[in-house]
Amino acid sequence: MGNAINTLAMRFRTQDDKTRVVNLSNCRLSVTEAQAKALMDSMIAGGVFVYAPAVKLGATIVQRVTTQVF
Repeated sequence: MGNAINTLAMRFRTQDDKTRVVNLSNCRLSVTEAQAKALMDSMIAGGVFVYAPAVKLGATIVQRVTTQVF
C-alpha cells in the first residue's frame, strides 16, 4: 500500500489577467467550499504575493499516492 498526499490546489486570476495556482500540501480531505473560499479571500486581501491574486477561480483537492516498488 502507498502513502497518500492531499494537496489543496487554489486557482486565482491575477491583477495582470494571468492564472496562478497555489498548492498547499497535506490538507484534509474534509476541506469544505466555505473553508477554501475563506482561505482564498484572506490570501487575496493579505497582499503578500508578488503576483497579486485578485479573483478566485476555483479549488480542488488533488490526491497523490506513492507506492514504493523496491
